Amino acid sequence: LAMVVLEVSGRALVASLLADDQPVRILTRGSRALPLAWTERVEVCAGDLTRPDTLAAAVDGCGGLSQLAGELRDESRGHAVNADGTGHLLEAARHAGLSHVVHMSSVGVMGIDRPGPVDETTDGAPQNAYERSKREGEQLAQSWSASTGVPVAVLRPTIVFGVREGGGPDSFLA
Repeated sequence: LAMVVLEVSGRALVASLLADDQPVRILTRGSRALPLAWTERVEVCAGDLTRPDTLAAAVDGCGGLSQLAGELRDESRGHAVNADGTGHLLEAARHAGLSHVVHMSSVGVMGIDRPGPVDETTDGAPQNAYERSKREGEQLAQSWSASTGVPVAVLRPTIVFGVREGGGPDSFLA
């Protein structure tokens, strides 16, 4: 069972997992309707990364975790979701015995003025609260991996966009 913390990019991942006939559970704090094609194929678990007591049920019985949540718009919640929330979720995952974790970060953790090639060992230079909170989330995931022996892959996309509800283009495309 794959567990996905759902955000915009999570919809594409869930669709891909379902296309491969993989069982999927999503963690969401929202009440948006899921696509009809997911009906009876996706287990939905209500929870919130800022509320650790809601996370154990989400990861129980899962083999892997894709942590795709990120708070960019509400700066007052940014650190609570991106850093603290990642720590809460990983702590729940520690007890669930997951075999692997994918953690979605942001290329912003490197800083906008970073020239040349970089890799996972390169020190970042985040410029704002969002980037700093995503970097802290990365560091928590890497430390968690080192202490548990569970592999963690950290992804740093340059931009994430998708189809807007109602079928219209994302604001980036508009």
